[in-house]
This record gives sequence, structure tokens and C-alpha cells, in this order.
Amino acid sequence: YRDLAPYYDLVEGFIGVCGAHDNLPQFPDGNFLPPMKMSCADLIARNVFEKKFRRKLIIDRVANLTVEHRGHAPCHYCDECQRGCFTQSYFNSPAFTLPAATATGRFTLQSDAVVSHVLTDDRGKVRGVYYVDRLTRAHREAEAKVVVLAASTIESTRILLHSASPRFPQGLANSSGALGRYLMDHFTVRGASGILPQLTRAERDPTGRPCGALIPRYQNLETEDKRFLRGYRFDFYNGQELYGQAFQIAGFGSEFKHAVRSRIPTRVYLGAQGECLPRFENHVRLDKDKVDAWGIPVAHIDATYGEHEQAQARAMAQDINEMLEALK
Repeated sequence: YRDLAPYYDLVEGFIGVCGAHDNLPQFPDGNFLPPMKMSCADLIARNVFEKKFRRKLIIDRVANLTVEHRGHAPCHYCDECQRGCFTQSYFNSPAFTLPAATATGRFTLQSDAVVSHVLTDDRGKVRGVYYVDRLTRAHREAEAKVVVLAASTIESTRILLHSASPRFPQGLANSSGALGRYLMDHFTVRGASGILPQLTRAERDPTGRPCGALIPRYQNLETEDKRFLRGYRFDFYNGQELYGQAFQIAGFGSEFKHAVRSRIPTRVYLGAQGECLPRFENHVRLDKDKVDAWGIPVAHIDATYGEHEQAQARAMAQDINEMLEALK
């Protein structure tokens, strides 16, 4: 991690990541803006989890601004990030990287371009990309001295596999045959939720918060867990339930409406994300028989969970149950 830390600092300083410095070796600190505040439910859960299980609940680290940053206003806590942010207070390409690239005067945005493969010359050097115009279906080439593939895990792999040539018959960067192999992802189990009765009240929370809290991995650190390798983390979310509680309240008319408004409960949710092990048989390959709308072979994904992931899932479910029980 020490080798990568300077690059993390550079990216975090550009995009603006808020978070606390928690001094956890398994969850390294970074170049953070001030953290968002914990809610009352967070503080209650943090106290219970630390005292009973020695598990540390911390505020999440997210690319939402808590202070003015690089000309962007701080978050105003409307909690509607999925609708887009008109104050540009969280990181996204249209608000941050594209304007920065445009400001250099050396930037051209080619929209509606579906990349098929990377082009190489007779020496095997990359010379550009071959793409299909999404609207006109015209086939085009874009030349470049350097090509950066940033199409996410599956699509970047598909492009490399489809970039076969006489010099690279198995695809680009695949002389070992490992390209597309050892596919991994985080896996989840069904979480659980409940009501914190001590936080039921008539007042509505004044603001939302675009992040939750989390419990960083604690397995296989100081002691070995013989059931599985590595570990998993928990996500903790909470907020007032408006107005789902009405279905649990008897009555009708003005008395019913008053009861609904005066008894607003706080629901907490606990979920988990586990870590897969790399296995050769879990892989992505080009489908020999199926192409997409632009005539490019689609990616065929062949992956299963093994005994390691099954063991982690059982442990995750057990931990979720015991922690929520402790909050009663």
C-alpha cells in the first residue's frame, strides 16, 4: 500500500473525499476532507458494537464535499444524489474531470463511440483504437500515442481479448493466458433491519446524509479464523421511516393521522460485503456465437462461489444477527 499511497493522495485531493482518520491498518487513512457527522443511531450502535464485540463503527468515506473544494460548493444534505447534484458537490466526470481536461485546450470528447478493439502496428506497439459510431454504425479509427483502457473490469477485458492480431493471437496483454481469469468481486448476503425504539419521536430529521457508516474488516487480523481467509465488512444505514409505520398503527381519521405524525420511528439496516478468492475457473471470455448490437463479440462470464465464499456468507449472516440483537 505504501507504493500506492501517493497516487491515492493525488486522486483524493482532486476529487474531494471526506472521511475521518481512524488509524486502522486494514483501512488506511488518506487525504481527506472533514468527515460527515454521525447520527444519533450511529452513536448508539457505535457504543454497543465497541463495548460488546470490540468492532469499530466509523463514518463512511465518500466523494461528497463537506467544505468548498476546487470551486465546488459543499454538500447541502438533501440526500437526493441519485437525481444529480445541481451544486456539483460530489465527484462525477461531467463536473470534475471533463472540465479539467477541457481547460487544457488539448481535449476532444468523442461521444457515441463503442470501442471494438485496440489497434497495434507491425511491431506490436499500440497505435489507437477501432470503434463503431453508436448512431450511424460507421466504423472509425482514433490514433494515439498512448491508450488508457478505463472501461471497467468486464468491458476492458473484452476489448483486450478482442484485440487479437498475428503477433498477439490470444488478445492483447495475454501471452500468459491469464487475461480474463481469476475473476473476483465483492459478494453480499441479505442484510437485516430493525427499529430503534428510543429514537421514535414526532420531529422529522432536518436534513439527509449521502453516506452511511461502516464496520471495517476485523477477521484474520490479530487472530486467525480457520473457517476462511481474508474477511468482510459491514455497511450500517439508518434514518426515519416515513411513513411506512402507518401500516402498523390502528385507527382512522384525525386521531390516526396524529398517531402517524407523532410516532416516527428510526430504522437501522446492517448489510455485509465479502471478499472472493481468485480462482482460475472463474473467468471472462469472448462469446464465439453471440455479438452485440454493433457486431462486437459479447463477454461470456463463467463464475461461481466456492466453499470459501459460502463459509464467509454464513459468518456474515451470524454476525449481522448478533449485532442487531444487541441493539434491542
